[in-house]
Amino acid sequence: MVSVNCWANDSSSHYFVSFKDKNNSLYSTDKPWEYLSVKSIDRRQKFGIGFTLNDLPVNNSYIQAIDVLRGVTVVQASKWLNGVEVILDQSASLGDIRHQSFVSDIQFLGTIKKRTKQIAEEIDPDYYKRSAELIQLKKLNWDSIYTEVQYNKSYEQLNMIGLPDLHRRKYMGQTMSIAILDAGFFNAYRVKGMEDLLQPGTIIKDFVDGDNSVWEDDAHGAKVLSFMKTFNPNSYIGSAPLADYMLLRTEIASQEYPLEELKWVFAAEFADSCGADMIIASVGYHTFDNPALNHTYNELDGHSTIIARGANIANATGMAVVCSAGNEGQGKWRKIGTPADATGVFAIGACDHDGNKASFSSEGINNGSVKPDFMAPGQRVTIASHNGFYPGNGTSYATPIFAGALACLMQAFPLVAIDSLKSAIKLSATHFQNSDTLMGNGLPDMDLCYVRVSGRDFEYDFIPSSSTVTLARYTTVIMKSSMKQKVKISVMYKDKKRYKKLSSKTYHLEKGEWLRDDQWFDMINSTTLRKDKRDAMKCILEIHTESGTKQRFFVSKSS
Repeated sequence: MVSVNCWANDSSSHYFVSFKDKNNSLYSTDKPWEYLSVKSIDRRQKFGIGFTLNDLPVNNSYIQAIDVLRGVTVVQASKWLNGVEVILDQSASLGDIRHQSFVSDIQFLGTIKKRTKQIAEEIDPDYYKRSAELIQLKKLNWDSIYTEVQYNKSYEQLNMIGLPDLHRRKYMGQTMSIAILDAGFFNAYRVKGMEDLLQPGTIIKDFVDGDNSVWEDDAHGAKVLSFMKTFNPNSYIGSAPLADYMLLRTEIASQEYPLEELKWVFAAEFADSCGADMIIASVGYHTFDNPALNHTYNELDGHSTIIARGANIANATGMAVVCSAGNEGQGKWRKIGTPADATGVFAIGACDHDGNKASFSSEGINNGSVKPDFMAPGQRVTIASHNGFYPGNGTSYATPIFAGALACLMQAFPLVAIDSLKSAIKLSATHFQNSDTLMGNGLPDMDLCYVRVSGRDFEYDFIPSSSTVTLARYTTVIMKSSMKQKVKISVMYKDKKRYKKLSSKTYHLEKGEWLRDDQWFDMINSTTLRKDKRDAMKCILEIHTESGTKQRFFVSKSS
């Protein structure tokens, strides 16, 4: 197979040639180690996923037969889609390709216009020093617990989905490998708290220009990455700051063609081969520079477009795939793009700081599945950049906030399948009982999801205005109010035959609002109670509601 990137400097026509089969393959699903990495195999085995024909490499004899045709250059093969990307010059004939017995289809991907290649700036050696310092800082704070002050500018947007509480359990993305697919990562290593991108272990690949340098390209990916990776205590902490990241460029920022969908699939296959746990992509497609190539609503059925097919296969390998819903809510199109339509994708819409849908956030398409899947803060959220912090709008920013939280959940439950986690997240979301095409399942509470998946919670439905529950050690209270009301929660200690109030808090809740009460969690670690574990276990919890309305109440053993 020939790999070229000359089209980056010349206008060129691109096609995807699909093959009928993988007959006479040199490989077998019985011997996956011959064509899959150890990490990729381990992920499949962890979730009990078998090996399929999708995993087998494309038949090399088919590739060679196409590549020798006049005026045809093979760029790259896709095993998932079983075909090759080709460039055709003026002497080439589509008929010569169609006449090959193993060819099933040819799809035009667009004529890419000549572009000026950006030259990467020389990296200041000081950033390598900062990179080493950041690595050391992370090692020293690997299992720290952070306060609102330390989150600072990122606290509100993370707290809206219960993420600081999940971080408090020391799940901050450690051991997770996340692939970011975007248009470029301009100066990303210069962002304070992301300098360790310069470490030799960072995987970088450019599927657009083939030069594997992403620092000089579009800045969109750097912004997306900042929401997840930034580790700058007292200024900004991202949603999964301790995860490992792969930077994969798939998007041509200045042009829009279906070719980019195929580049996305190439990158997803690469992420799989590297053992990624998650793919996150704040990109979406529906309208192209060549109107003849535009998608229709009917095509966005969850499995028809190139990128939707690739995203679904990625999900089937055990990777989580998180994509932005799109920013077309006020435009002519209005709906989500692809791959947000794919059934195997977490499609993320944007909400404001009150939890209401952002006006620009794309609406779902009634294709048999709830889309968008979830909402996350995306209106006037804070971006970390090499020039400081500033507000931004977009589902592109809601997506990494959600994705980082999902990575933390995946870290907490490494053996729980992605689809099972998705179902659990729905139960924690604000609209899970009345999902629609505007809010999807709504805004999730990731720590509540953790409580439920961990099996540590006990759910109560109670009607009386006062209820008493015996506590276990390290207990947290999570409650959702069914009306606007005042709720008082007290921890009582039994001294002989009398109960003494040790601690009490009053909450003023709106209808549908969640509260989390950690009084007992904090007190059990205090010197007063630790002196006598037996006495501590005699505490009870008293909950006073303002009325007799039914409440949902959880008691969970905090970690």
